[in-house]
Amino acid sequence: MKRLFIFVLIYLPLQYAVVGIVGLKSSEPWPAFVFPGFKSVYVYGDSYQLNDFVLAVEINDNRLMREFTPRQFFYEIPNSQLAGFVRTNLESAVDIRAFDSSTRKWFHERGNELLGTPARNIYYVHRRRHMTRIDGRLKTDSVKVVKRVRIAEVAD
Repeated sequence: MKRLFIFVLIYLPLQYAVVGIVGLKSSEPWPAFVFPGFKSVYVYGDSYQLNDFVLAVEINDNRLMREFTPRQFFYEIPNSQLAGFVRTNLESAVDIRAFDSSTRKWFHERGNELLGTPARNIYYVHRRRHMTRIDGRLKTDSVKVVKRVRIAEVAD
């Protein structure tokens, strides 16, 4: 037990020292250094990959869209719970197809509230943006739609 205590006593300051040194040379690696699953921005040299999640709401018959972040659309849900909620309820097309009529109606009501006009079809869109740092500024190279699923459709 004494050896374990001594090991931890030595290991933790070394771990913090490594994080501090890495933080001086580039961005601080917490929490991705210790918990890689928490990383949301992937860095490849001077290139970055970001995942965007939006809810796209059709405004009229011309398919004009207005996009809302999950934070805007589900404003009652705390920030700490939002990513898990979206991942659990919107990432799978099977889960979305399982929505009952009252859930789809709620999506339309929320779209109406946010738009101030009747919402038509509502989509969940997952995009991946690739960016490059040029002269100290980030420039979007490309955007790829990874997933686009209709959550609620207008009843004509």
